[in-house]
Amino acid sequence: MATDQSVSDGGWIGLGTSSSQSQFTRSTVVLPFNATIVGLVLNIRDKTLLDGATVTATIFTSPCGFADPVSTGISATVLGPSNDEDPNCTATGTGSVAVTRGTLVSVQLTTSQGVGALPNGAAVTILLTIP
Repeated sequence: MATDQSVSDGGWIGLGTSSSQSQFTRSTVVLPFNATIVGLVLNIRDKTLLDGATVTATIFTSPCGFADPVSTGISATVLGPSNDEDPNCTATGTGSVAVTRGTLVSVQLTTSQGVGALPNGAAVTILLTIP
């Protein structure tokens, strides 16, 4: 999942899309089979971070668009500094959450105070195992 659109604190990442805090369903994909979510890789591309600043990606799921999304607890956090001289753009997170075929999934970004939006978006990969 990735977007080249600006993503702000609390925003969601989909397939080429991003949306605001209240719009989980607009940035979801559907899982095609029963699986276990086991990890997440985040890349914040060229976003500059000051020392100690953070960008966190967390996987959320929902059985359908009517239900509120639920955090899987699987997150990845990039910890600054990150800049063109000292790039630190990626982070990984692991866990184990069983999901069923048809589950909607998206990733929410949260940032520490002062980070601001990621103007060129971000990219994430959700890692799955298939029973």
